[in-house]
Amino acid sequence: MPPEPDDFGSASDQRRVTALMSRLSDEDFVRHEPPPGLWDSLSERIASYERSTVEDMQPPRVASLASRRRGPGRSTQVLLAAAALVLVIATGALVVRQLGSSTPQSVATADLLQLEPLGRTSASARLISEDGTSRLVIDAKNMPPAPEGQSYELWLIDSEVTDPRSLGVVTGSEQVTVPASIDPKTHPIVDISLEPNDGDSGHSGHSLMRGTLS
Repeated sequence: MPPEPDDFGSASDQRRVTALMSRLSDEDFVRHEPPPGLWDSLSERIASYERSTVEDMQPPRVASLASRRRGPGRSTQVLLAAAALVLVIATGALVVRQLGSSTPQSVATADLLQLEPLGRTSASARLISEDGTSRLVIDAKNMPPAPEGQSYELWLIDSEVTDPRSLGVVTGSEQVTVPASIDPKTHPIVDISLEPNDGDSGHSGHSLMRGTLS
């Protein structure tokens, strides 16, 4: 549970802490594994600070009211420093999460048209890119099961329709990773074919649906 602003020093200090804390969300207070050696380093610094405080102690004297009004004491300064450290760690974790995540970018789309009657089947394709990886998303509706002994296969084909590259068997809506060896710019045609289960990895020439990414 995050500290309350009223826990820190004067009204000015509270306003500063409140302003800093207002920039954070609940996710920023989720516990994360600290860097190796962090707690040992903090313990050593606190112990060093306590030793120096004891060595610097002077005979007690009466503090004037004016001196009390000049600013926060050492305990308040320690609390403020701890609060600042928490904010730094939370902000750093937030930045790391933001840098480590990315949003998929839509690169191209295609509507797949029936080359042979396939009932009420409709399908579209979307090429997306994320973290340097391309994926082909197929959204198919009302696609009937493949006939017995056959299967549907997804392909990317070059503009000359001479070099089909298989992306594997599909049964309907799919999301398939495009291998780095296939460049969608040179192979922009999305093709769904009907293939016999005969062990032949080549295109049967029996295309059912096709569209071009653009």
